[in-house]
Amino acid sequence: MTNHQIPPGVADNVPEAALGSDSDAAKEAAAIAAGTLEEVARQKEHTRTERLRDHVSTAALALVWAISLAYIAAIAILAWHGLAPLNWRWLSGEDLATLKTFVFSSALTSAVGAYFIRRF
Repeated sequence: MTNHQIPPGVADNVPEAALGSDSDAAKEAAAIAAGTLEEVARQKEHTRTERLRDHVSTAALALVWAISLAYIAAIAILAWHGLAPLNWRWLSGEDLATLKTFVFSSALTSAVGAYFIRRF
């Protein structure tokens, strides 16, 4: 095994990060010697995958809650427009039709329901 050294003055203008870290190299060499390098790589990949799944799950949960709150608000508005006196109503007939389409859409109801059935 030969000992390679950088001649004096050559690496003076090179950032230390570009030269590499001896501790990283030592860790990698130890992992190779112990035969665990592939296991360490597999574990880190698993950690990254699980972290991504956690983020996607959190985003999906936030979306389900937002849709659920909008759905509850839409039902409350429909109930208000059905029960309140005419002069207290603020939506036009066309707006009410759009809101009814949203509330009674089977796609929305089945999507939210499927999420909850799959999760619980």
